Amino acid sequence: MNDASTGAISTTDYELMVRRMWSIASSASATAVLEFFVCTITGNTNATTQGRITTFNAAVDTIVTNLTGFGIPASKCDLASVFDTQGMQSDGLHYNAAGTRVVAQEIWDHTVTRSLNDPANCFLCAGDSLTEGGDTRAEGQTASYRPWLYYLASGNTITFSAEPDEISGLSSWYDETTLVDGGGGFYTGWNDKSGNARHLTAAATQQPATGRTLNSLPVPNFDGTNDRFTGTHATSTIVGSGGAEYEGFWVAELDAISSNNATLHANEAVISNANATWRLGNYRDNAGTRTMMSGHADPTTRSATASSVTLAAHLADAWYDGTTIRNRFSTGTIATQVAAAIAASGLTQTMLVGANSGATEFIDGAIAELFTYSRDLDSWERYRLRQYLGAKWGVTVL
Repeated sequence: MNDASTGAISTTDYELMVRRMWSIASSASATAVLEFFVCTITGNTNATTQGRITTFNAAVDTIVTNLTGFGIPASKCDLASVFDTQGMQSDGLHYNAAGTRVVAQEIWDHTVTRSLNDPANCFLCAGDSLTEGGDTRAEGQTASYRPWLYYLASGNTITFSAEPDEISGLSSWYDETTLVDGGGGFYTGWNDKSGNARHLTAAATQQPATGRTLNSLPVPNFDGTNDRFTGTHATSTIVGSGGAEYEGFWVAELDAISSNNATLHANEAVISNANATWRLGNYRDNAGTRTMMSGHADPTTRSATASSVTLAAHLADAWYDGTTIRNRFSTGTIATQVAAAIAASGLTQTMLVGANSGATEFIDGAIAELFTYSRDLDSWERYRLRQYLGAKWGVTVL
């Protein structure tokens, strides 16, 4: 049971509602209510509703205590999701396809803990559209956790992480298993793990050093001077048809970000093409202010400010749905920018990793893993990939 999006909740009114439900259920000879789960509500990014939710959550323990005192079996079901952007729709209020699964899993876990997971038992879900919604599993305003709760109660499991090749549309993938150690302390290449043979090489004077690790896994160490990998494949092989869609994920750990004092412009891209029409993972620095941006056509959107972009290991992703570029830093902040499809002149350009377009500015630090898709993914696919990267590289995922 839950309700917090429409205003402050009176604990007295809430308790009266539950007592009335208990009275009706108890009067039905064929009905036995085993327990009421009073759920805390989290996962919300709408500031106004967050305040109401915080107020309601603070009262849940008292509500459970009072209901128990009335002889009504009740327990607190803590939905442990945080105020994030992974499980929420763009309105910052309703759960998306990822959020509904998370809520269902948390309720089911509580059911098991309370030893109520008998196949003969059933759930009656009561609440508003914030977490209850309609009956569809589809992502949308009425996305509901109920079908997923039924899915779990039927003996199925939900897998909350996925490796890149488990999601369709993978166009390139580079991780620690495909680094080419040329000997002498340097990596001479980075092979594509996607099966598309979009391999990268490094010229003799541009090779990232070996010997660096992140979460005990080897990563290439870029010197910030001229190290980079290059590919012979064109941008068109990475993005969707005509440059209409794409998505990219990466984990990086930086040692420094150079200062571009006079103007704000792209620098130190994780991956880019030769004529500045497409790039991911650009870090911007305006007189010392660090931000992260991604996209194409020299985008100006920032997804994080100096207070949230650190040099420490972090996860970021960016996607384009044909109309809007969105990018997100580890903090969960999402920035948006309306943009046309990638310019035709850019689709034939070959790729760089660790350098900006034109190879005039370079990553100073490590790129641990990088993969791209030729389409933009849905929220559930995105959620699973971020969980995979976070667990593998030991970085925070929000």
